Amino acid sequence: MEPFKFNTCYTWGLKYLPTGHSFEPNDIRKWAIDNGLVLLKEQLISEERITNIKKYLSPEDMLSLVLHIVKDSEINQLYYFEQFLIHFSTIIKKNWEIKITGWEAEPNRWDKDHNILGFWNFHIFFWFSDIEEELTTYTHSRVLTKIFSEYSLRLPHEFEKSIDEDGAI
Repeated sequence: MEPFKFNTCYTWGLKYLPTGHSFEPNDIRKWAIDNGLVLLKEQLISEERITNIKKYLSPEDMLSLVLHIVKDSEINQLYYFEQFLIHFSTIIKKNWEIKITGWEAEPNRWDKDHNILGFWNFHIFFWFSDIEEELTTYTHSRVLTKIFSEYSLRLPHEFEKSIDEDGAI
């Protein structure tokens, strides 16, 4: 079987890597495993997960890989997980119905008191039931950035956000 080729590999959370550490995906994965950041095998992309997603996507769909290094600030613990990233244009082209499970916003404007005024990029996490897996995408789209910015600015910082099917928070 020919190996699946990813469009690219993104790493979110590089600031948590030790100074001077390699940015190679296999080196990052090994560092995460060696340092106890991987608690479950489901945190890693496996051959089984790749086989499953290949049923729905082709190389033309620009499937990418994301390596996440995240920090739980409440207990000062780092975690590592890998996730498939599908470009937003692929979701639209395939007319997929998805359920948004969360998002991360990257601010780009602040007021003089350091309050966030706007965002430029959103990482959107979603569940696609056909694949039975949480996937991620990102957008710089003016329309989507405006919608997610409005939601994000209305919410207090540092808590989970949920939106129902009607768009209410």
